[in-house]
Amino acid sequence: MKKRLLIAGLVIAVTTAVLFLAVQFRHEAGEDVIIVSGNVEVTEVDMGFKHPGRVTELYTDEGRRVKKGQILAVLDKAELESLVQERKARLSEAVVKLQELRAGSRPQQIEKARADVGYAEAVFNNAKNDYERDRFLFENGAISARQMDASEKAYQVSYSRYRHAKEALSLVQEGPRKEELKAQQMRVQQAEAAHRASEARLKETMIYAPVSGVILRKYVEAGETVAGGMPVYTIGD
Repeated sequence: MKKRLLIAGLVIAVTTAVLFLAVQFRHEAGEDVIIVSGNVEVTEVDMGFKHPGRVTELYTDEGRRVKKGQILAVLDKAELESLVQERKARLSEAVVKLQELRAGSRPQQIEKARADVGYAEAVFNNAKNDYERDRFLFENGAISARQMDASEKAYQVSYSRYRHAKEALSLVQEGPRKEELKAQQMRVQQAEAAHRASEARLKETMIYAPVSGVILRKYVEAGETVAGGMPVYTIGD
């Protein structure tokens, strides 16, 4: 058993000595190089826009190294920026309306509604008096049928406005109903969803590097129109 261990020890010692001499020889010859052979796998990722459009900016080129999250390309987004602003304004209007409904009618609104009723009532009473007078005159042949028709129409219009004014005052005094609040809340939610969708669509006009790596291929130039899903760059990590 001891003999086997001795032989194994000698083999290890000889092998170590040979390796040391080989390394020393390469060092003295100026060959401080370790040569390793093997296969290196590169992962390639194609990058493109989700939607079609005209490319306005390309920020990198083939052979360039990029970092994860870096902006690489941009589509024309003027129309989408306008859409985002438009939907933002609609959302603000819907929110303000909801806040007004929740706050209820202000004293100034009630006073204005009462004043509108008073004015509409005065106009209606005058039109009613004119109509009754003109009807008497018409029956006695003092005015024409055309004049009578005009007087009757003025009476009907004034009555309609007076009735609407009273209804408006009643609504202001009662305040918003639960159905109105619920409907306006729904409008706010719809406006929020539309605004978020437009912002998300705007972000899709930009390509970001999904990983850090090197641009292997560039397929388009600035000013060209691309289809949705068409590759713009290929990156290798």
